[in-house]
Amino acid sequence: MDPRRLHLIVTYLMLCLGTTALWMGEAEYVFPYPILVVVCAIVAYIWVDGKRLTRMSTRLANILGLIIMTLIGVEVVQGVVSAVTALAHFLVYLQVAMFFREKSTDELWRLYGLNLLQVVIGCVLSQSPLFGMLLLAYLLLAVLSLGLFQLVRHQDRLGPEMLGKRVRVPRLAFSGVLRRLSLLFLASIPLGLAIFFFVPRGGAMFHVTTIDASSASSLRTGFSHTVSLDEMSRILESDDIVFEAWVTNAEGQDARLPPEIMWRGNVYTSYVDKQWRTSPTSFRRSLRNWSKQPPLQSDQLLVRIEQELQTGASLFAPKPLYWAEVHVQGYEERYLPYDGRLVLGKVGDRSGGEPKDIRYSLIIGARQSLTHDPFELPPSARYLRMATRVPDHLGRMAELARRLTADLAPDRVDEKIRRLMTYLKVEGGFSYSLDIIPVDQGLDPVEDFLFERKSGHCEYFASSLALMLRAIGIPSRVVTGFKGASYNSAGGYYRVREYLAHSWVEAYIPELKSWRTLDPTPATGRDEILALQQSLLDPVIDFFAAAGRVWVSSIIQYSNQDQRRFTFEFLNTLGRDLFGFSEENAEPAMANVDETMPGFWWIPRWAIVLAFVGVPLLFLASWVAPSLWRRWRRYLGRSPRRRSLRPGQVLPLYGRWLRLLARQGERRQATQTHREFALDVSLRWQQDQELRPWADLPLAMVDRYYAVRHGHQSLEPSDAKDLEQRLAGFERQIKSRRRPSPATTLAGRET
Repeated sequence: MDPRRLHLIVTYLMLCLGTTALWMGEAEYVFPYPILVVVCAIVAYIWVDGKRLTRMSTRLANILGLIIMTLIGVEVVQGVVSAVTALAHFLVYLQVAMFFREKSTDELWRLYGLNLLQVVIGCVLSQSPLFGMLLLAYLLLAVLSLGLFQLVRHQDRLGPEMLGKRVRVPRLAFSGVLRRLSLLFLASIPLGLAIFFFVPRGGAMFHVTTIDASSASSLRTGFSHTVSLDEMSRILESDDIVFEAWVTNAEGQDARLPPEIMWRGNVYTSYVDKQWRTSPTSFRRSLRNWSKQPPLQSDQLLVRIEQELQTGASLFAPKPLYWAEVHVQGYEERYLPYDGRLVLGKVGDRSGGEPKDIRYSLIIGARQSLTHDPFELPPSARYLRMATRVPDHLGRMAELARRLTADLAPDRVDEKIRRLMTYLKVEGGFSYSLDIIPVDQGLDPVEDFLFERKSGHCEYFASSLALMLRAIGIPSRVVTGFKGASYNSAGGYYRVREYLAHSWVEAYIPELKSWRTLDPTPATGRDEILALQQSLLDPVIDFFAAAGRVWVSSIIQYSNQDQRRFTFEFLNTLGRDLFGFSEENAEPAMANVDETMPGFWWIPRWAIVLAFVGVPLLFLASWVAPSLWRRWRRYLGRSPRRRSLRPGQVLPLYGRWLRLLARQGERRQATQTHREFALDVSLRWQQDQELRPWADLPLAMVDRYYAVRHGHQSLEPSDAKDLEQRLAGFERQIKSRRRPSPATTLAGRET
């Protein structure tokens, strides 16, 4: 294949791939404009670059650019897109417009620059592992395109025997070029990885970002201070990821969570106006007595959580909870001892919204406890009164609860709880469903569920049990959170999605002086709903999810601290004892790696300055040193001084030739060599019938000039005479073109 055509095909592929990478980083439901870019690239290749039927003029391109800027400005002013997205769209539109221009060297470099900016913006917007694969493909195409670009430019510098001919590169030579480009591509990968992992950086790659309450409200469903009974159904049908958890035991090995683990989130104690509400602020006194992480016991598990969706201030922790720590700058963990729940709190008077991504660690029991929580305080009398309050309009529900437990003595609390649980799970004829359609709009949702509809999700079962327990004098509260977690065997971590959201009840048992966890929701119905979320492709999905997690954690969120740890481990593995630590104390040093390597790792600041200042100076010196060395040799008399002469001073005939061409509008560009200029003129003259006999003269003149200027040869008298005659003949030819012939003048006068 012709290298020029192959270069254009590879370049168009690279440009389309870069635009696709940008599109992947934008929000969902964006118009797939890469399809439009691909269509425009195909049309431009066929009509502009192939058949050369049409091309866009500079004036039209400038007008189109102004129109594009106006449209982008309107989008930004109206708030349709953000400023970064608008800039990205502007680059895409300009790139498409330049598809229809002639692909000169300057135009190609502009296309490369526009597309590279698109990829850079895509790197900022995207965290998908697929984006990383696209970057590798983009790098391969970029190296191939630039290599072919140099090959095409070299073809343009060939001699006159190649003019007007379609040059085909031999297969052996072309395969050699591809082999060298492949080696260059493969060599660039380890070099880029070394720069990424080892070049010191001043801080985290991604700082903590926050979002305001208005943008997070849609993600707080079921976990705000007030919640209605129909809110949970909105997230029970969603498979969005809420958080991911990594679990290790006391030996530091991966461990498994208890089955059907309950992640406690919010606790609701008051039922008012058909809504559950959290405890008043007087009961939210935080108790935070955790400092450093305690040693992990054999019956405990260490859980590291990365929470992606916003749930207000709620953090999720099962019972029993022994320790917690939030790893977000400017925030801390707070434990509410009366509710027994963990929340996120701001340090000092920090302003702004909530963090976008929350990381925290927990120490929990290896076996889930339904009663014990070591830091939870016994409830006060006021708290118990609030936990036994029943609204007056729920008399029918209260009568049902008293009738079901009428034959039981007041002190038989366990039997009363068992009887109400049995009624809701088995005997009452209730079923689990996410389709909530009230039968009687005038009834409270709880009574409509108990007496009319008899179907609903976990919130209805939990609310009914909690209020029925209160009706017979047993303090109770509703807890919202998540039940269970799906294990990703490919990545070795747990993943909790929104459809695992659950509500249950905690009843206070005076004899135990603690709250007992009760789950009145029928397990069969809920399991059937969860089974619908499973798929045969789950192993494949888990693999790509694990790959995405590695991409995000190891590349996207690779911070300064991660870089320090990686460097320490790498040097320790090689056995380089740079820090004065032996093998015995290397592990404790890793725990205090920030103190071990202050600032930019362990490297002194003078080394950082030397690296960032000295390396550019070294490159500058390598460029200046040869010139200085030649000047020094001339100063010592070892090398003759060579003046920079103009072409007319080297060869007067060539200077006369250039002046003659300049009068015809033919001027050499600053970016052209003399041979490139001669080739360009010869190509144009071959298309002109009158100038075709003189098409070889430009190359003949430049060959003589190069022989004298760079070959240090003298011009033979016969050559000089021949050039003089041909130059005089050409001068007469162009003068006759400017002056009309006598026959033409006479015919004009007769007319």
